[in-house]
Amino acid sequence: MATQDAPVPNRLLRLLRENLSLIVIVVIIGAAYLVLRTPESDLQSLAALDEALAGGRPTLLEMYSNT
Repeated sequence: MATQDAPVPNRLLRLLRENLSLIVIVVIIGAAYLVLRTPESDLQSLAALDEALAGGRPTLLEMYSNT
């Protein structure tokens, strides 16, 4: 008895081949996010921030708002 549908591995390979450019773009965007995102600060309090700013070394202060 023959089935009309291709076996699952063949359908999966065909789906991957048809959408390869989209998959590559999504992977590149995900990798760029992981590599380029700003890491979390190691300063734990406002006093530690004040100390870092008054320490005599150039300091980059980056702020953002979720609103």
